[in-house]
Amino acid sequence: MKRAWSFALAGLLCCTACSRGESPPPAAESTVTPAESTAANPTPTAPPSVASTPTPAFGARALQRAQPTPFPSGVVMYAIDGVWEGPTAALRRYFRDSAGQFRVDDLVLSTFGQGRPGDRAIIGVQFGNPGEVGVALCHGICYGSPEPVTIARSADGGVTWHDLFDLEAGGWGSLLAIEGDTTIIRGPTADDWWSFQQVTPSGRTVLALPAGILPTADTVGAFGAGQRVAVYSEDRRTIRDLLSGELLLTIPPAWDARQYSASFITRAGGESVEVRLLSTSQEYREGYLAFIDTSSDAVTDVYQWREADGLSGVSIVGWITPTLAIGRADFDQADYLPNTVSFFHGIPALIDLQKGTVSPISEFLPQLTKKAGGPQPLLVDPGSFARVVTGADCLNVRSEPLLSASVLGCMADRVVMARRAEVATRGWVAVTTPDGRDGWASSEFLELFP
Repeated sequence: MKRAWSFALAGLLCCTACSRGESPPPAAESTVTPAESTAANPTPTAPPSVASTPTPAFGARALQRAQPTPFPSGVVMYAIDGVWEGPTAALRRYFRDSAGQFRVDDLVLSTFGQGRPGDRAIIGVQFGNPGEVGVALCHGICYGSPEPVTIARSADGGVTWHDLFDLEAGGWGSLLAIEGDTTIIRGPTADDWWSFQQVTPSGRTVLALPAGILPTADTVGAFGAGQRVAVYSEDRRTIRDLLSGELLLTIPPAWDARQYSASFITRAGGESVEVRLLSTSQEYREGYLAFIDTSSDAVTDVYQWREADGLSGVSIVGWITPTLAIGRADFDQADYLPNTVSFFHGIPALIDLQKGTVSPISEFLPQLTKKAGGPQPLLVDPGSFARVVTGADCLNVRSEPLLSASVLGCMADRVVMARRAEVATRGWVAVTTPDGRDGWASSEFLELFP
């Protein structure tokens, strides 16, 4: 499947509705249910006029909250449910079908219990190469319990899964990256929480850290695809590859290294880094969103958000166009939902850097009232898609639009493939499988969108 790659922050700054990924997870808390994802939206109120904005630092352009906007067509978004503390309830896929209906696919659902056999809950998700997803699943009560954590992998975008291995002392392990049967994890037990380890079918190896990277280093996130992991160096002024020590980015001197966080993204055909900076005066009251060209370390754009303007915690996950993205932002629920108490919670948002606006996505507005807010987007795919609808069977994808052609793979029901523009004979659709192979599938068993 075609990817607009983006990698979630794994270090310093989280939304106000998520717990820091570098600390062991507290007790689980129930979050949003599938039914709530498609609940009828209350009529939002018009956002009031915002306070006057002082001149931002760093030559930044002010970001302003805007009216709610529907979930866009031609986009598939993968997200976990909003998390306050502990495991998330689900990994889900969101899209708008050819009829314009907002749809939700449950990919992995957590089961919460008190150590009952078979209970597993999501404590981590990572995307690798196209179509590849890894999850860390804790067992039992998911907080310091002796049961293992299972690392599982999907090669078809999260529809079918198989377990890779278990971490012996559960509740602590953190999945950092995945590529095939190779993963990078951190802290498989409480006794070695800060160790980085590479796990393959042949065993587990503690990674020797390059010079300048402390065992306690915060991870920035996956850099590119697969198992490459970026970490802050000892001085927190540079970001390096965990395995090779290669310098990936130097933070410009103007930025306060004690207060920034970063995540690597792909933008306008080139790789850049999104940097988020908290104000030095009032924590979480205002902040900056900047983009740095990784080839030159030059700052290309800077934007400011302020809670005084009803906007906070803006982060980008994936791009629809070079200036239009989907991410997550914190909004004051009283600005959008009538008769509610004023409070900030995060939900998916459409971020228009050309207009300087951040619009809450209307389908998630009801979840502004929740303690954990709405879903946390992890990956965004733009384009035209074909979703397999076979029921219990799988659908053959062939090398040519012929029943006699070789089979590239059999796609399970609900697998989503990118559509190619190539014209074929009647009854066939040109597709790209989740792992990036071009082929053909019968239109009889495909739902096409947008």
